[in-house]
Amino acid sequence: MLKKFLTYVTYPSKLKKAPHLEENNLIIDKHKISIDNASPINGAIVDYGNDYIFVFRINKKKDHTHIGLCILDENFKQKADFKILNTNTITSEDPRIFKKDDDYFIVYNDKLPIKHFCRAMFIAKLNKNLEIEYTTC
Repeated sequence: MLKKFLTYVTYPSKLKKAPHLEENNLIIDKHKISIDNASPINGAIVDYGNDYIFVFRINKKKDHTHIGLCILDENFKQKADFKILNTNTITSEDPRIFKKDDDYFIVYNDKLPIKHFCRAMFIAKLNKNLEIEYTTC
């Protein structure tokens, strides 16, 4: 399963023609992941039993970004509709997901609710329904 976890690799187009990526195990395998009714950007994936949790950025409108979550099967195919995680903002971006014991966490960046609108890193714990239980900054 760990090798499959490492197979979803997003890299810049300039690297697509870089020599020796596969030979040096920098890319183990490639899979195209399609999500119905969404155009996922900058996604991350982690084991979830025999399936996977896929989190990604969704650009809704100009300056409106959200974090989507979808369950994928062992062939990286969508099992159910994706959902938008409630981060209480419209500017959440670029999630990364990891598992600690039986808990799942997402690290993402978001604008701070202050005048200069700096971005900060947040960590959100997911509950058993794969919704945000709490967030720290």
